[in-house]
Amino acid sequence: MIAEGKAFTESSVKRLGGRGRSFAGPAALCLLFFLTLGASPAVEAYSVLDIQDGSALPGGFGILNIYLSQAKGLDTIDFTVTFDPQIMQNVVLVRGDATENFENWTTERNTDWIRASGSTSRVPIIVEDAMVARVLFTVASTAQQGQSVNLILDDAYGSQGYEIRSDTGTFTVGGPVEETGRELELEVVPDRAMPGDQVEIRMWLNHTPKLSHFQVFLDYPDGALFPNGEVGGTLVESLGWEGYYTPPRPGVDPSTLITVFGATAPQPAPKGRFLAARVPFEVGRTWGGSWRFDVRVSDALVLGDVSQGDRFYNVVANPVTIRRPPPDLNDDGQVNGLDLFEFTKAWQNTVETP
Repeated sequence: MIAEGKAFTESSVKRLGGRGRSFAGPAALCLLFFLTLGASPAVEAYSVLDIQDGSALPGGFGILNIYLSQAKGLDTIDFTVTFDPQIMQNVVLVRGDATENFENWTTERNTDWIRASGSTSRVPIIVEDAMVARVLFTVASTAQQGQSVNLILDDAYGSQGYEIRSDTGTFTVGGPVEETGRELELEVVPDRAMPGDQVEIRMWLNHTPKLSHFQVFLDYPDGALFPNGEVGGTLVESLGWEGYYTPPRPGVDPSTLITVFGATAPQPAPKGRFLAARVPFEVGRTWGGSWRFDVRVSDALVLGDVSQGDRFYNVVANPVTIRRPPPDLNDDGQVNGLDLFEFTKAWQNTVETP
């Protein structure tokens, strides 16, 4: 994380859930019934361990939640997740909301799998459908749009008396675009700034039903902007999501910044045009050799509720331009030495002191 923003770390991202926040919508949880031949109908229930489907951009990071149906009363759980290490890298498996109070939690990993074991002697899971774990990972910057990874859950078992059967999931790089026509509008406030000044990049979206994930790569000249403050906007302030800065994509765009939002369950986004995000920056001393520079969206991913067959949305975004103020920096109607004083003062604010 840069400056005061939030970093993509296990400790920070594991809390991305709760209060309705996640990477993409969970796959449907199920309960199967059998009829006993020659007798009155009887019900045999079992729990289903299910990993959600999801998507993220190359060089970005992903969060996938693992859910357990019929989980109430569970105090022990073990399972393994298998994945493709060529696409999903730096994989971490952390406890979920329902197992956050488990005092025992260990993980074991190999090249293409990671196993979790958790237990508690205090309070077992108290909800029927529980988020028991989260898979955190980075997407290889060399991954191709549309590549898929089969996510396999196996070797799952729980407390005595629990029969757990495992489901599978799919992670898709970039996600298949199924619908166009969503406009991502950028705005910079103020659009004139000196080195060291604070500006906001504001991101506006039109109505996107059941929005579950919003990921944007911003591109600007190296050293021109530095994240400085918390991400805001409707998704964070009204829907309870969280925004994260992550480092530039290696070998792609050295000045690219990613802004990511997520929610544990897809929620209806506001209708019409709404302020999806406010991203604060400090203007740096490098202006690319000119008195202005552009901020562009180099890549973006907007997801609906993929577990319910909703769509990945392609977005078109406009660039915005940040300019240095005119020579009359103190707005006194004259260009003189006092303006040079204002410029020098602003420039010194960006110089590192020993």
